[in-house]
Amino acid sequence: MGVWGTGTFDNDDALDFAGEIRTVDDLVEAVRLHDFGEAIAAAKAHRVLVVGECVAAMRGHPNPQLPHEL
Repeated sequence: MGVWGTGTFDNDDALDFAGEIRTVDDLVEAVRLHDFGEAIAAAKAHRVLVVGECVAAMRGHPNPQLPHEL
């Protein structure tokens, strides 16, 4: 059974992506849109939220739920 909640890290897609991030380039690729004509899928939206949390942490405002590996 998957995990889902209202927080950025309360779902499987976000946690899976957080475990895959190795470089800033991974963050850039996550927010890159390849087709401007289509709606953003939920999995992509979760990645974008994780990127936002990473940027906030780099700017000195980490989310208390930010996974340790990030």
